[in-house]
Amino acid sequence: MMKVQQKIYSYGVSPLEPALAGEAPGPLPRRDPPQTTGRNSQRKRGARQPKRDNFSGQTTTAAENNPSSGPDKDKSKKKDKTFETFNIVQFNISGLSTKKAELSHFLSKNHIHVALIQETEKGKDTDTKITGYTEKHCECNKCQGIITYIRNDVTGSTENISLGHSTDVQKTSIWHSDGKFYIYNIYNPPGNNLHLPYHLEALEFQKSIVAGDFNGHSPSWGYQDLNNTGKSVEEICNSTNLFLVQDENSTPTLLHRVHKTLSRPDLTLLSSDLLNKYSSEVADGIGNSDHRPIITTIKTTTKKKFVRRTRWNFKKASWDLYKATTDSLLSKVDMSSGNVEKLEKEISSEIIKAASLCIPKGCRKIQTLLEQKS
Repeated sequence: MMKVQQKIYSYGVSPLEPALAGEAPGPLPRRDPPQTTGRNSQRKRGARQPKRDNFSGQTTTAAENNPSSGPDKDKSKKKDKTFETFNIVQFNISGLSTKKAELSHFLSKNHIHVALIQETEKGKDTDTKITGYTEKHCECNKCQGIITYIRNDVTGSTENISLGHSTDVQKTSIWHSDGKFYIYNIYNPPGNNLHLPYHLEALEFQKSIVAGDFNGHSPSWGYQDLNNTGKSVEEICNSTNLFLVQDENSTPTLLHRVHKTLSRPDLTLLSSDLLNKYSSEVADGIGNSDHRPIITTIKTTTKKKFVRRTRWNFKKASWDLYKATTDSLLSKVDMSSGNVEKLEKEISSEIIKAASLCIPKGCRKIQTLLEQKS
């Protein structure tokens, strides 16, 4: 016994008393946070645990830790795109000559790109020009008149479509947000059966808007009766990929002053590719017109345009010419000037001038394998 105690003391460790040695606590097992049942679950050795943020303590996934995958990658893709709006207004103005100033203010205030106007009642001396817009009016003399206005910063053209009937139609092609839109301005007089051009007899449309005063009746958009024009509109929606924006719950656009009733003769049809990209709003009336304008906004996405910076191509530089040019240009600089800042600007300017003459610049896009094959 004495030998064992001496050996322990020789290593610098003092033995405990027998009573104290029995009371020394052993190492406690490491436990996870309490479970919902109130018990502590002991973590198994070797089991993987989710990685925790050092600051917030919130659990993160592998996709969150790796910026090249998961939602962060989708966000980086979205940053490469910008969102733009394309605003179209349709309005039965009931005479343009007395409301042109108010219409001009309305178009500017609401940032309208294309305006589809019906019942302009244009005479020979009627001034239809609006500042900032290019107009195209119908060519018939006996109709109520329609005009399509295109804002001057929008690329597009309008053509009149002659049908030989009372229905007035204009087709407008617009290039906006890296895409081409087709817009139809329709006016069908009351009591007249709707006649549409062959352009609208297709089964599938892309980026197409058909809007105007149809004077069609159908219970689908709140009327008590169904007339022939209403049947034609329903047939178009059932046989093509065009859908009707208005329904029986939409805001009425016409106040019939004689019968004191509200109705929806102004309709908007959009192609199915614009289904989740549009919004429609009935605005306040303009002047004493018994109709209210409808603003249709199309939300589009475009790719960001990055300006490529050109860089010096030193491999193709003519260094002998550069040396001679710099010697010639720098010899003209007055080195005796006491203004150091002015002297530095002059020297830098001459060096850059010589480099632009002797060192080519350029920047070529790095092509992918698919682009090189094509």
